[in-house]
Amino acid sequence: MPSNLRSTASGVRASLQNIGTLMSFAIFMTLIVIGSSAALAPSIRSALIGAGLTAQQADELLAIPPAFALFAAFLGYNPIATLAKMTGASIQPAIYAKITEPQFFASAIAPAMGLGFNYAYHLAAALALMAALLSYFRGREIFIE
Repeated sequence: MPSNLRSTASGVRASLQNIGTLMSFAIFMTLIVIGSSAALAPSIRSALIGAGLTAQQADELLAIPPAFALFAAFLGYNPIATLAKMTGASIQPAIYAKITEPQFFASAIAPAMGLGFNYAYHLAAALALMAALLSYFRGREIFIE
């Protein structure tokens, strides 16, 4: 490659690498949300019942989209208090204090999020294996100067 084009090539390579990184992050976050969405409501419901709520009270508080739950947990926010206010649920003060602690929500969604991460990591492993096989079968490059 001519020396006057090396800086241009380096800039294009860096830009494409940044775009690829952002796209892979978006794809994997989507896989995590999709993979965990089916298990999210049962996971939160189980944690709420385990904390002392009745099944009916737990069902009232389960109006939370999976993406909201994921980002709430990443931000350290527990949306249960907001959901309790929105639904007007009558919850005993001791149980309310327990389920509105920040770590309660993170631990409540952990099983569902683990399933979503499992899907994303399995896809990443499959893609890495496919890339390794394609690289192996491509053969050796010979550079001619």
